[in-house]
Amino acid sequence: MTGIPSHIAYFSRFAALTVLILLPCFHDTYCQGFQKKFSLVDSGFIIPHDIYSDVSQGYFLTGSVQSGGPRTFVLHSDLDGNLLWSKTYTAVDPNFYFPRANSIRTTGDGGLIIAASKEQNTNETAGILLKTALDGTPQWAKYASCLWRNSKVCSDAGNVYYAANGKGVRKVFLGKVSNAGQVIWEQWLEAGDMDYYTVESMATCANGNIVLALSVSKIIGGTLIGPVHTILFRMAASGEVLQVAYFPVVHLAALVPLSNGNIAFRCSASDITWTGLGVMDAQLNWLWFKSAGLGVTPFLPNIMGQELAVSADETRLFAMFYTSGGEKNVLAFDLQGHFLQEEVYFAGPFAQLAATSPATGYARVAGIRADHFFMTRSGTDGQIFDACFFPALCHLQLDDTLLMPQPINWQSTPAMCLQTETLVSTNIALDVTDECIEIASANAGFQLSDTVICAGNTVNFKRNAGLDDPVFGTSEWLFEGAVPLRASGAAVENVRYAQSGTYPVRHIFNLAGCRDTAIQMITVATPPPITLGSDTTLCPGDTLLLQAGQIPGAEFIWSTGDMGPQLSVFNPGTYAVTVTDICTATDAIEVSLLSAAIIELGPDTLICPDAVIRLSSPPAAADYELRWSTGETGSQINVQSPGLYILRMSAGNCTFSDSIVVHAADCSECLVYAPNAFAPGSIRGGEIFRLYAGCPVLAGMLRIYDRWGNLLFESLDPAQGWDGRLNGRELPPGVYLFDAELQLAPVQRPLEWKRITGAVALVR
Repeated sequence: MTGIPSHIAYFSRFAALTVLILLPCFHDTYCQGFQKKFSLVDSGFIIPHDIYSDVSQGYFLTGSVQSGGPRTFVLHSDLDGNLLWSKTYTAVDPNFYFPRANSIRTTGDGGLIIAASKEQNTNETAGILLKTALDGTPQWAKYASCLWRNSKVCSDAGNVYYAANGKGVRKVFLGKVSNAGQVIWEQWLEAGDMDYYTVESMATCANGNIVLALSVSKIIGGTLIGPVHTILFRMAASGEVLQVAYFPVVHLAALVPLSNGNIAFRCSASDITWTGLGVMDAQLNWLWFKSAGLGVTPFLPNIMGQELAVSADETRLFAMFYTSGGEKNVLAFDLQGHFLQEEVYFAGPFAQLAATSPATGYARVAGIRADHFFMTRSGTDGQIFDACFFPALCHLQLDDTLLMPQPINWQSTPAMCLQTETLVSTNIALDVTDECIEIASANAGFQLSDTVICAGNTVNFKRNAGLDDPVFGTSEWLFEGAVPLRASGAAVENVRYAQSGTYPVRHIFNLAGCRDTAIQMITVATPPPITLGSDTTLCPGDTLLLQAGQIPGAEFIWSTGDMGPQLSVFNPGTYAVTVTDICTATDAIEVSLLSAAIIELGPDTLICPDAVIRLSSPPAAADYELRWSTGETGSQINVQSPGLYILRMSAGNCTFSDSIVVHAADCSECLVYAPNAFAPGSIRGGEIFRLYAGCPVLAGMLRIYDRWGNLLFESLDPAQGWDGRLNGRELPPGVYLFDAELQLAPVQRPLEWKRITGAVALVR
């Protein structure tokens, strides 16, 4: 690098790759470090999410494990990668579990503090903060139902600090807990008009301050939109906010505290056109920053990476960069920002985690798959063992860059989230083997969301089972009997199968001239054939047997809660059955109930000489077979003479009838007829006691008395009638007295008032 200014440097490595020979790594572990492969003995997945190194104790990793249920895992290795212990942690309550840990640090009293999440039935319900001894033995735990998703921890001599995304609020939580588990303070933090917060990193400085990095963005119309911005909070150990800085269109995701109070950091452009690293002081003043961009335009131009490590002697910063084509760089700088060295290699997965290593080296976790991951430590001089990696084209350009923070409104409010949690720990068995190469092989293995589906549903496909897909290599998919029939890319979603049957799925994977094919089968089933028939009507006392069919092994659940292929019903209503075999189908039927009320003709009536009146059935009876005692059919007849008229209705197996008496009336004067008996609940028109006049009634009053003269009923509307009740209570059978005054309008005569009194028998 002699002769090239320190603020701009070009790196270019070319290699003609024809045959890759994998050589064993014979090296002095102290000089050249190691690469270890960690995997579960009893299968299942294990995915690390954070690594922390203490050069006096070794490396601590935490993350997710699926072995006997989703749990948080922690493992401890020595500085040579040899496993010392590994444990999982979950809730005592079997309905809850801790599926993922996000952050781990050592504490001032020689323990470990871990931030994780708590779930129930795949629903994230809370954040978890747990403390263990250095051997993994649980000491205490706190949960907070107001927190979820991203969380980070850091510590000072006597306390731990816990930051997490707020649940259901657009805020960030920060709390302080003593090493003994006593909650000292809790608060919410928010800034500006931002809607979505993510806790990215947190560090304690040598001066006792806490610095918290948050990525923020806006939500418009329920959709998260870019770009991502960064907000830094600097706070005193008491929780007082000392300083807030806002960096638009910048994603700052890694903070590493230095012993002099300064902070090393990594940040990138929100559009991933550059990334870089630098150092700021404890007051958030940027001392220097190197941005890394591409000096030429390669096939895949974007570069990414947020991994950052500081060597144990704090003489070097290591930043890991990679393009979306898979090329990786580890660049080393001194603490003043001078470029020192570059290591270039090519590997399947992106590097995920980085940590401090003894002397001037670094450690990282990469090669993450569902069932294993690699932990690599460089030599103490920062060099990776050369025999295990091959160089690739890079062309990175470094520039001195200055990003100026902007002011932003902020506020801090008290919070009360942390509560006591009870947990259990279990030892897990891990295989640890020495590895030399992490070049991805041409393996066409893939995972799919379902192997048995119902016709019309979709399946998602994804090559390889790791946390991240390798972005190099090409995939070709062939889907028989589906739409689409062909696709390309690392993942294909919403492949639809319309017809039942068994169909093969072929995935052809090409990598560096190597070709591999994997095949899996999809079974497409049809919903079970069920029908309850057409809607129907029952007669009183009838029972209908509903049958959903005979499907061996199927589950039948009726809307009534009954189970089985049959259901007897005798009440009106809607009845539905859900049948689950491989697929699920539902059918419903509406059951109606006929009653005698459908044909009621109403109260007896009067007819004047030489007059014609019309008798009608209720409208609901018009759809059924009707026959009158006169021999006529239909819902209406005209009558000219007094007498008893009967209407009969036939509806399937149901037969109902009702009658009405037409009384002769002397219409030369207005006569008032009073029944001498009535029967409440009767279906033949005598259920209400009322007076019948041979002419219009303009006004009036009706009173009912018992035989002792007590007033039982009074109405200014004589047409209302009396139903044999007092204050809603049925009165006993007997003779009751009535007194009525009516204003009558006789035909061709003056209006007159008439008083009618008498007795009526109540029959039950």
